[in-house]
Amino acid sequence: MLVNPTHKILLNTNGEDTFIYDMKITNSQKVFQLPASKNNDDTFLLYAFNGTIKANNEITLHRGESLLIKNETITFIANPFAELVLFITNEHAVYYAEGMYSGNQLLQ
Repeated sequence: MLVNPTHKILLNTNGEDTFIYDMKITNSQKVFQLPASKNNDDTFLLYAFNGTIKANNEITLHRGESLLIKNETITFIANPFAELVLFITNEHAVYYAEGMYSGNQLLQ
């Protein structure tokens, strides 16, 4: 989980292959980190829904931007506030390719 008492998990699949978290940071100088990966197949997508963050003192994410993370340790700080959404998914998890969100649906 994100290291902050204000985070909350929005979704967790029963198989624990996908997690979605949200987090709101206000006027904090605290350095945050992403949760530890449960396996090497996990990929993280950190999305700045609002505000700005600085990741690893190198990358600045503004509102509407995201960072794709795999096999890396990421720390970040808000500048001065941020609302974030974190998606964690196992790249090799079983999925249903015919579902309405799979991208395989034809418009008629």
